[in-house]
Amino acid sequence: MVCTTTHDPSTGHAAHLPGFEGSEKRLEIDFFGCTNNGLRALTRSQLDELCTLSQCEIVSVRGNQHFDAYVLSESSLFVYPTKLVIKTCGTTQLLNCADRLLELTDGLGMTVKSCKYSRASYKFPKFQPEMHTSFDEETKVLDGTFSHLLGKGSAHVLGAVSAGMQWHVYVAQSPRADPLAPASPRMTVEVCMTGLDPECAAHYYHGKSHTAKAATQASGIAALFPDSEIDDLLFEPC
Repeated sequence: MVCTTTHDPSTGHAAHLPGFEGSEKRLEIDFFGCTNNGLRALTRSQLDELCTLSQCEIVSVRGNQHFDAYVLSESSLFVYPTKLVIKTCGTTQLLNCADRLLELTDGLGMTVKSCKYSRASYKFPKFQPEMHTSFDEETKVLDGTFSHLLGKGSAHVLGAVSAGMQWHVYVAQSPRADPLAPASPRMTVEVCMTGLDPECAAHYYHGKSHTAKAATQASGIAALFPDSEIDDLLFEPC
């Protein structure tokens, strides 16, 4: 069994885990229409504050005419004019940034339209910070943050316990949002991978790939969307 060291959010010190917690927590918040840049008007210092509350930091950033993409020390952040998506893994406390985010967006004159939180099963749930130790706790935090704007949310656990991996989804929507209004079709594909072939997984380690770009090419990721811009990074200590 491999032991790894990670940050313990409850004590501020490192805690020894039996492995890395790879399940990503993802918070996706949509807002009603805006003028000018909308959420993209959030300053770098404000985004840094949100990341600090979540216990991660911005590593790099790039953007285009549609959105800004940030690589985080624990995953990624995407900021559109009316949508923000933040993902973190490990023992981060992602939901700790939600209240402050609402304060900042209120300052921009923006109102929440919908909220979605999702994650796979944790491999080491007892090492998570208090608000993330169970899906029930996460649901309580989300309702406490968003219910005054969106009403009580709906929580779902998909998949059988016997399968060893379940998908947890929380959704809430403003009563102002018309569920019958035409919208662009959207499909989300979630892939949970465990027990990867060691030879294939080796591409993501420093020993096999000496640079992030080499890992992107050797793993085949570069060929998935050949016309896209990839902000590749090899994380430590892999």
